[in-house]
Amino acid sequence: MKFKTKFKGLDQLTTKLETYRADKTDEVIEIVADTAFKIQANGKTRAAVDTGNMKRNIKVEIASDGLSALIGTRADDVDYSVHVEFGTNDTPAQPFMVPAHEEERPDFLNKLKDALGDVK
Repeated sequence: MKFKTKFKGLDQLTTKLETYRADKTDEVIEIVADTAFKIQANGKTRAAVDTGNMKRNIKVEIASDGLSALIGTRADDVDYSVHVEFGTNDTPAQPFMVPAHEEERPDFLNKLKDALGDVK
């Protein structure tokens, strides 16, 4: 015995799902970028300043897919920033990037929850 099944509207459903995925991805990309630049600004506000080199070199690099970002200094530009952030045996820590990140984290997570809350 053979059964034949025909689905109506499958093409429309596929199109709607792809549109939904693209819209949600765009929302998340915007949230990631917005948060990354807020962390950068916050880090610059908190950074210890001697010459201003470390503060000037706090940069944002958004991943090519837009879904993640690196925020901070590069060792090539400012090799001492890690010592300022975490301290050394001789100097106490003067954290600037970790607190900047932690301050933005709750808002970032809430925005993601709002954007993706209907995704199950």
